[in-house]
Amino acid sequence: QGHEVRSMEQLVAPMAQMPELIACPRELDLPGIERTGPVAHIEPCIRAAETPDASFPWDQLPSDKELVLVSLGSQTEVYLEPARQLYCKLFEMMRAAADEPWHFVISVGKDFDPAELGATVGGETPDNVTICRWLPQLQLLDRAALMVGHGGLGTIKECAYFGVPMVIVPLSRDQPDNARRVEHHGFGLALDPATASVETLLEAVRRGLEDGDMAASARRLKEVFRRAEDEQRGAVLLEGILSGERPMVAAVAASESLAPGFAG
Repeated sequence: QGHEVRSMEQLVAPMAQMPELIACPRELDLPGIERTGPVAHIEPCIRAAETPDASFPWDQLPSDKELVLVSLGSQTEVYLEPARQLYCKLFEMMRAAADEPWHFVISVGKDFDPAELGATVGGETPDNVTICRWLPQLQLLDRAALMVGHGGLGTIKECAYFGVPMVIVPLSRDQPDNARRVEHHGFGLALDPATASVETLLEAVRRGLEDGDMAASARRLKEVFRRAEDEQRGAVLLEGILSGERPMVAAVAASESLAPGFAG
């Protein structure tokens, strides 16, 4: 207050000194990560809707097959052509899995035409596939056995919250690092998009559904994420700061020092 701001550096400098709250339990991070300044890992901030989305065709989901969700996120315009190529491989993989006891629900987002992608590999969407632009992901994860995706942190947190193993094909941004986190903690597999094929995708899905160790790791993370959400660590921290119980920087540092260590 009272000082003239002459540059963008001056404008953002105070923000660089502010405490950081990371909306993800520390157990999902990689060991050896060094974070400067006061940082606190809080709850994953996931709230599952209680009422099923009436616009989704729930009647298309067979009760006698394992449910596999497939999505490359909501920002495929950033990596449009790699996403298109991967979607085509995924459709071929799903068609190749027609005789498996699996049912796929695939979301293609706003940048692709479901009918066009479905026709890419044979003219019609396979019987073992439900295709849509958007899917009620949290509600479906509550029923799913596996998630196949691009490695966005939001989806990874949601899979951990519901204890759902993952197959990740990272395409851009933070996704390769996120894929490493998932593999390090043992609740998923990562494939290189440059070399992923119909065969390797099919094998990864099979392993994701059948690997007992992977399922056990997913269940362990589910306990961690549910506990963090129930404890409302961020809300408790902020309430303490707002009440004047302790200064912000000291409160954040104390909160992080009490957080669990790395798992796995």
